[in-house]
Amino acid sequence: MGVNLAFVRQVSGSIYLSAGMQAMLGNKSANAEKIIWEEQYNGDQFDPTLPSGEVLQKSSGSITSLSAGLNVHIQPQDSRTKVDAGFGLFHLNEPTFSFFDQPDVALSKKKNGYLLANIQISKKTDLKLNAFFGRQARFQELVIGTALRYYLRQQKSRIIVIEGGLGLRVFDAFIPAAAIQVGNYEAGLSYDINYSSFKSASLKRGGPEFFVRYIIWKVLPPPEFKACPIF
Repeated sequence: MGVNLAFVRQVSGSIYLSAGMQAMLGNKSANAEKIIWEEQYNGDQFDPTLPSGEVLQKSSGSITSLSAGLNVHIQPQDSRTKVDAGFGLFHLNEPTFSFFDQPDVALSKKKNGYLLANIQISKKTDLKLNAFFGRQARFQELVIGTALRYYLRQQKSRIIVIEGGLGLRVFDAFIPAAAIQVGNYEAGLSYDINYSSFKSASLKRGGPEFFVRYIIWKVLPPPEFKACPIF
C-alpha cells in the first residue's frame, strides 16, 4: 500500500521536467512450518521430521519505505523523436526488520537510472535505444537494448507498427524481443537466453515474457474559461 505524488513542469517548448515521491507501507510474514532448513537435510534427502534448530521470534511485521525520483522528457514538435532520462532513489529511510531476536536488518538504499530514446530516422522507421542501471549495496544490474520500429500504416486511428530488437543484460543474458501495434492495441514478447554461469541451472533457457496493452490517444481538453478583458 502506498501514496504517490508527482508534478510535471514544461521548462521550454520541447522539454518537460517531472519529479515524484512515494511512501509505501509493506508487510512481511513467514510460516515457520513451511520453511525448509539446512539442518533438515539428512545427507540424502529433506526430512521434515528433523528439528530445524531455528526459532522465529516474529512471524510478521511492517516496514515503511520512502522513495523519490526525477525525469526529463524531450520531444520536438512534428517528430516522433523523443527522449526520457531519469533517476530514482528507493528506501531512502533504509527501513529495518528481522524475524529473529537480533538487531533489525536494514533494507539498503536502491539507485536506478534509465534512458529511453525513440529516434525517427525516416518517414516510416524509428530507432529505439534504452538503458537501465540498478544498484543496491554490492549488487548491480545493467541492461541495454535497441530495436527498429517500422510503420506499415501511419494513420493514427488505424496505425500498424511492427518492432524487433535485441537486449543485453550485461554478464548474464541476451534478450530478443518483438512487438506489433494495431490501432490502440499493442502486444509483444521477449525471451531471456542465459550465457552466464547461471546457464547450468537454466540450460540456457530463460523466462519468456508477454505483454498486452491499450494505448489511450484521447486526452480530456482543459476546461473552458473566460479571458479577462485587457484595459
